Amino acid sequence: MAEQERSNTVPILVALIGFAGVAWSAVWTAWSNSHELEVQRLKYQQDLVLEAMRTGDPDQAAENLRFLLDAGFLTENASAIRKYLENRPSGTGRELPPR
Repeated sequence: MAEQERSNTVPILVALIGFAGVAWSAVWTAWSNSHELEVQRLKYQQDLVLEAMRTGDPDQAAENLRFLLDAGFLTENASAIRKYLENRPSGTGRELPPR
């Protein structure tokens, strides 16, 4: 009887180890995907800032950034961007040449 119990335990143990491997793989994949989404979100916000600044005019660039902030498109470093916009004298600031 003890031999039969042992022979029943081995397949269960193998199945549990296999299940643990599959579960770990699923957790790893989910974490990896969420990390990739965060990277893509940050890149999207950076691209928005660059395009907002492609005006050749610092006042228009500032207005574009303010719009993106107010619309909720920029969440990363939003407080620093708002502070920059509040302290920026008119006619000064950063801008990029238009394409």
